[in-house]
Parts: sequence; C-alpha cells; structure tokens
Amino acid sequence: MRKNRLAWQRATCILACLLWSGAAGQEVGDFEELTFEIATGVREILPIEPLPITFTLSNNSERPIKAHSAIRPGYGFVRLYIASENGPFERFYSSDDACISLIGKEDVLKPGFRDSVSTYVFYAQPRNLDKENVGKYLMESPGTYRLKAEFANGRDERTIESNTLTIRAAEPTGQNAAAYRFLKNLQRSEREDVYYGSFLLHPPDRAKELAKQEEFVRRFPRSRYTRYIHYAWGQRYRS
Repeated sequence: MRKNRLAWQRATCILACLLWSGAAGQEVGDFEELTFEIATGVREILPIEPLPITFTLSNNSERPIKAHSAIRPGYGFVRLYIASENGPFERFYSSDDACISLIGKEDVLKPGFRDSVSTYVFYAQPRNLDKENVGKYLMESPGTYRLKAEFANGRDERTIESNTLTIRAAEPTGQNAAAYRFLKNLQRSEREDVYYGSFLLHPPDRAKELAKQEEFVRRFPRSRYTRYIHYAWGQRYRS
C-alpha cells in the first residue's frame, strides 16, 4: 500500500514537472493578435443620454499573450474615439489615464481567454483641454455618430483597434426636450466638475447637488433622463 502511494506521488510529480516545462517553453504571441470589441444593445439614444457599452478582450490565437487585462475605461488602457457621421475621429478620455502607471506587470492571457466589462459611457473630456471644452459630452447634439475604441498595451505605443459602432442621437421632443435644455444650461459652481458628466448617473456628494437633482425630477418626471437619477439614488442608498 505504501509502495503504491509513493509510486503515485512520484508519477504525479513527474507529470506536473512535464506540464510546467511545456508551458514555460511555449512561444508567446504578439499583443496585436488580441481581439478587442465593443458592443451595445441600442442604436438610438437622446443627446447626453448614457450609452451602455460592453468592452470585450479576447485571445483567439493559439499562443499565450502578455498584456494587461484591465479593460474598464477608467483604468486608462481603453481609449474612446467619436466622430460625427462624416467628420474625423476625436479622442475622448477621462482623467484616469494616469492609472496606467499604477497597475503592475502584465498578465499572461492564455488561448481562449475572454473577458468583458459593461458600463455606461456618456461623458469624457476631449484630449486638448481648454475652458470651452471642459464638461463636453460624447453625443451632445442630435445627429449620427460613430464610436470606436483602442486598447493600449500600457507604457509602449502598441494598440489594437475595435470595431466601429454607429449611434443616432435623436432630436428630443416634449418633456425630453425641456429636460435636455435644462442639462445643457447647468451652471458651473465653485468646483468646475460638479454637474458636468456626473449629474445623471453619480450619487450626489453634497446637499446642493442633491437639491439640483430633486428639482430636475420634479420638473421632468416623465423624461427618459430622469430614470438615471433614480438609478443613482438607488446606488447611493443601497451602499
């Protein structure tokens, strides 16, 4: 019995060593062999309305690939680009791009790796910041837009580009139109970023912000925009 157990342990150890040596010696693929995709379940929104997007990173090759797997936009590896129907693409990004330098070494993404992150996209700062552009929304006016993204490989210049989505921002009517004008005319307070980009989806941090959201809900109870404030309140009180 003891001999059989020792033999089984020895065989298991040998098999583990063989598997490890094979994996260690496997050829590593190129970053550009990864696949980066974006998808959404909607094709039409209102201007400034949050757009649900799913970002997916996959390794469809037959080799492991070294890369960061942080595909949430706030980490800075994802770069968003937007263009009008016939205009050039302009890069949009959040101030969290600096997070790239804080994330550790790359992961080894094995063949068959696939990871997705779903989030709302509705606000980002243009690359060339100035006083006129702070607080600019992705789809601020009615029209047809094209949206794509890049996934960057950390500190070097390599990127992989996603597919392109076409989204229509419809002309708001009725109560939606009045709510849209309210959002467009929000005034800056002492902090420049109080309302811009955080008004619809972020729980308020201060009484003044909450009061403004409550005013919006009272004035536009049937607006499509209002449901996002209810969602933000639910997130606040749930936590």
